[in-house]
Amino acid sequence: MVQSPETTSIPVTISTPAAGSTVNTDRPTFAGSGEPSAHLVVSAQNGLGICATLVSAAGSWSCTPSFALPHGPFTVTVHQQAQYDATTAERSFNILFGPLTISSPVAGSTIDTGHPIFVGGGTPSADLRIYDLWDGDVLCTTTVGVSGAWSCPSTVELSNGEHTVLALQVDPGGHPTTSELTFIVDSTD
Repeated sequence: MVQSPETTSIPVTISTPAAGSTVNTDRPTFAGSGEPSAHLVVSAQNGLGICATLVSAAGSWSCTPSFALPHGPFTVTVHQQAQYDATTAERSFNILFGPLTISSPVAGSTIDTGHPIFVGGGTPSADLRIYDLWDGDVLCTTTVGVSGAWSCPSTVELSNGEHTVLALQVDPGGHPTTSELTFIVDSTD
């Protein structure tokens, strides 16, 4: 009796993004494992193809969309077509960007120091700079924390009077967002 050859493939899996995780880029890299040399397509819930690739000889794969995915809950299905069969895997995660906010100093308030500490919220891991719009000075730089909170003490002393600052964040996907704030410095005793 002749034995039949192997007729099933290694099923496709998704390792990133993690199930239920939140990513802060609208072009997340999808990765996992599967049947070497199999063709893969990552698709959105509506069937739109997001990216495609081949599984490497080592059994791993990854692909990144060439276009922005929408914010909010997102589910993808990975379709693998191998020599003997087709397998699929599904993954749900969230795409979330934090809006850029400045909560301190309070808009329109008067503060008693020329070295304010700016505080707010933004997209986790985004690079952040605060500019004085009067003269363009960079007042401080920081990175938004994983919780979305940030704090940035001014390294430049601001003169007494009204100041408008611009906060600029650039998220890990390279997307800039801004927020402005006007306040008054009165550091005279």
